[in-house]
Amino acid sequence: MPTFMPVCNPFFGCGMPQFPPYAIDLFMPLNNTFSSFNPFISNPFGGFNIFGSNIFSTPNSTLPNYDKKPVKPQNIFGFLNSQSVKNDIKINTTLKLPALKDAGYNKQKGEKLARIIGSRSTEGGFDNYCARNVKEAIEDAGLGRYESGHGYQVADILADNKNFKEVSAKNIDLSSLPAGCVLVYDRGVSGYSSQYGHTEITLGNGTAASGGITHNIRQGARVFMPV
Repeated sequence: MPTFMPVCNPFFGCGMPQFPPYAIDLFMPLNNTFSSFNPFISNPFGGFNIFGSNIFSTPNSTLPNYDKKPVKPQNIFGFLNSQSVKNDIKINTTLKLPALKDAGYNKQKGEKLARIIGSRSTEGGFDNYCARNVKEAIEDAGLGRYESGHGYQVADILADNKNFKEVSAKNIDLSSLPAGCVLVYDRGVSGYSSQYGHTEITLGNGTAASGGITHNIRQGARVFMPV
């Protein structure tokens, strides 16, 4: 049994006894408990961040094939969520192609889808998540549930979606399409990825969006129109 001797100082007198170095730290479990809930040390809730940016989750660049849908972080300050920022993008639902009118183009669905993807896209460049961005926009517009698939596989997904109809792109200038048409490029077509292809949504003003904004829409895509 160790003997605890008072600590004496010639100026301040004797104080509390000094514990030996091997004494048990009775407060260690409590310290560990509090440190585990420190938002600057660890994140016990796996993605909760009051500022809408989850710096503790797995970076998107490590997700396989850029397609795994992330869990959206909770944001108690909704106005700080960058997804809610509205870009000043002009949406045009004017039909310049009579064939699309006959096929049943839905102006309301097209405008809604275009505004959603447009508000989440920037002029600064692309983030390499075109398929995920397009599929999330479709889901958030209420036009279909999110399904796994790369850019080129969005064609098969929309082929089974009653809210879209594939129309022939033959002899059509794709930049003249109205808002909300989904363009799907097969692997390696028009210079896009030989592994993942590409997909984007027209804004109706000669541009398309999928995280970034395309100002020169390339020919060679399959076209799925909202109906």
